[in-house]
Amino acid sequence: MVKYLIGANVSFFFLSLLFGYRAIFMTFGLIPSSALGRGMIYQLVTYMFLHGGLMHLLFNMWALWILGPDLERGMGERVFLRYYFLTGIGAGLITCLFSYGTHIPTVGASGAIFGLLVAYAMRFPDRVFLVYFLFPIKVKYLLVILLVLEVMASWAHTPDGIGHFAHLGGAAIGYLCLRFKGMGLRSRNPHLRRGFSLFNRKLYWEASQEFEEALREDPLNGDAHYSRALTFLMLGLREKAMQEYVTLQVIDPPLAKKLFRILSRGGE
Repeated sequence: MVKYLIGANVSFFFLSLLFGYRAIFMTFGLIPSSALGRGMIYQLVTYMFLHGGLMHLLFNMWALWILGPDLERGMGERVFLRYYFLTGIGAGLITCLFSYGTHIPTVGASGAIFGLLVAYAMRFPDRVFLVYFLFPIKVKYLLVILLVLEVMASWAHTPDGIGHFAHLGGAAIGYLCLRFKGMGLRSRNPHLRRGFSLFNRKLYWEASQEFEEALREDPLNGDAHYSRALTFLMLGLREKAMQEYVTLQVIDPPLAKKLFRILSRGGE
């Protein structure tokens, strides 16, 4: 789904160049009084695919490309797409609430991107990003810093042309979806579900087979590697569990740390 979302955003960008920013933005950008007061409710969706310039588009699509694939793999395509639109539409509604009187259209996928960043920080809190390709920082700290900056900018009401309320709205809606609905943050792979069930019934060998099937479908599924390592420990196959630990160090460092603590205790 990530590549299709990027394709749609790029297509709308070229349409804006072809027909003119003003014509497209005034019709499909988010103008609160038009969206809620004149029944142009479609703007709550279409504004997400419009961007005010090439750099605006490139930055959002780069973020979508970085954050999206791992989340889509864990959530599944349908849930990921639903989450993306919920956060984007929610960001638009909050923008309407706080900026109802403005006639300047809001455009961009940034609200949904902030929603993805919240999900990513909850799922992979200790993964490291390079800010400006120079400064390493864990995702959980990056999210906090960005949210603080957005709150400060919103409070100051600085006319910088950035939709700070949309950013905060996307983050807030994303957190609520994940906190109270789950939204499939963990994988919904049926082999994983069966593996968990078998593991809880202490059928460890059978569970390991289900986890192996899950990995055939998705070799980078951290949950499957972690769960398979636990079954190996229960079966007394510590060396195989260590192999899974090595894999997790690359694809999912937080789960690798969790597994390391178990291995350090002797697999208890």
